[in-house]
Amino acid sequence: MSAQSSDQSQSLDQAIQQALREWHRRNVTASPLCRLLLYRKALRASGQHVHKATNQILYDALTRLSKNNAEAANLLQARFQDKEQVYALSNRLNLAESTIYALQKDAILELADVLEQMEQEAQQRQRLMLGERLMGQNYSELVGIEEPLGLLLELLTDADAPTIISIEGLGGIGKTTLADALLRRVIAQGLFDEIGWVTARQADLTLSGEIETIEAPVLTAEALVEKLAKQLMPEVMAAANLTTEKVLSLLEARLQETPHLIVIDNLETVVDVRALLPTLRRLANPTRFVLTSRKKLYAEPGIYHFDAPGLDQEAALTLIRQEARVSNLPVLAESPVETLRPIFEVVGGNPLAIRLVVGLSHIHPLNVILDDLLAARGETSDSLYSFIYRKAWENLDELSRQALIAMPMVHERGDTLEFLADVSNIALEELRAGLNKLVIFNLINVHGELHDRRYSIHNLTRSFLYQQVVLWS
Repeated sequence: MSAQSSDQSQSLDQAIQQALREWHRRNVTASPLCRLLLYRKALRASGQHVHKATNQILYDALTRLSKNNAEAANLLQARFQDKEQVYALSNRLNLAESTIYALQKDAILELADVLEQMEQEAQQRQRLMLGERLMGQNYSELVGIEEPLGLLLELLTDADAPTIISIEGLGGIGKTTLADALLRRVIAQGLFDEIGWVTARQADLTLSGEIETIEAPVLTAEALVEKLAKQLMPEVMAAANLTTEKVLSLLEARLQETPHLIVIDNLETVVDVRALLPTLRRLANPTRFVLTSRKKLYAEPGIYHFDAPGLDQEAALTLIRQEARVSNLPVLAESPVETLRPIFEVVGGNPLAIRLVVGLSHIHPLNVILDDLLAARGETSDSLYSFIYRKAWENLDELSRQALIAMPMVHERGDTLEFLADVSNIALEELRAGLNKLVIFNLINVHGELHDRRYSIHNLTRSFLYQQVVLWS
């Protein structure tokens, strides 16, 4: 995270005065200017040399000040850089010593204004540069995201929280959007000086209902190190003949000296997650990692599991109207709640499915679209279900599939394991084992109290199980 001044109450002009007094001190271990992004960049450029970085900031600010007020800049340089005593300056300039002190105070205030302007410019450049590392923003206005976003921001600013956070949930539920919004908020608030974004995405579902394959190499530990190094240290990667271990060591040093926030998107597509996680642990702390994954990583220690929530009915209807307005579909945007509620009842709070329904409404009647999703008719329905569920379904054993097929009999608010065992005719112990994979792949939701767990499914999963799974079986 961005460094903070050791004395939060110290004003910038006071910090500058202290830094000027330390111009010739070689043994300083902390800079009065440490709260400035300018300083932290200069520190990295100087090879972590506190004194050199601080003086560089002062020199640059004095140089700019001299263009507007050469007398003020010359006075400060004479007093602190040249170590000229006040009585000597008084004699040389033929001014009273009290006047020299007054001019010095005014000059420091002017220098503070200059440095504040330089800092604002540096922060603006930094925000623009960091924003270019993110995925393209695919939303016009966030809906139903403030609460989870606030919780994630609290985790990132908690020094005792785990350094690896995994945002987990069903495909299309908004994990990537949440991670993107999180980084944009972090950039806006200046919580981290540096961010990174690496995606392992292999396919996308377009709003016309087509699955587009993304031509990208499979993400391995070595590929991750290379992608991060190219993004964060392009000057290092320009050097020839660097081994993977050497690049990893340089990257580790960089992430240690400057805390970053790094997102790895679509972790479930990584061939060997267990081989990748040791690399992440080596690079983490103080750097933080945010992962997005359709699979839960419960078996891995030291990871905070954050369930990406679907939209509730109110937020889902808001998103429907918003998407309809953006895409110039006023007849849908202005429809009453009774007309829009069936969309939520079929696809639930899955933003991807909602956007797909809105997109298809330009061409087909709404009732036909929803009937096709429920009956798993047509290429669009097959693409949606395949994009979200196919890989998870293929990774289930027979027992887990039987348990999943029984889930539509469970109440929307959830039922107990004993109830599910009764309606599925699966022995309790076998059912417990079968549910493990369903939870890992986010196909069922688990909630309730510690000694009273309840199991339920997403509305879209219920729709999927009515017909599509029969076709695949």
